[in-house]
Amino acid sequence: MGQRILYLFMGRIKGSWYEMPQQEQDELGARVRESFAKSGGKRLGMADCSWSSSQWEWFGMQEFPSIEALQKHIEEQREMGFLAHIEEEMHIVGTPWESEGN
Repeated sequence: MGQRILYLFMGRIKGSWYEMPQQEQDELGARVRESFAKSGGKRLGMADCSWSSSQWEWFGMQEFPSIEALQKHIEEQREMGFLAHIEEEMHIVGTPWESEGN
């Protein structure tokens, strides 16, 4: 496992999310939050930016204990079908691929 990773993201919800029944939205949201907690993720901040952007609805920053933890969380979101309902741009802050001696 490597160093801690900061994950900056901007996103928006796709129409397919709103087509799902509320109960399915709630269940999927709970599964995403469970994956986030299990991966050791920590929310550093999140805000609505829809008032200032025609592309993004929200932005935020999260912290993960390693790049592997972040990758696992993203893969779990993909497997549960969550990523099909959002569009997101992400930026990773840290040097997770730095080799020893650099």
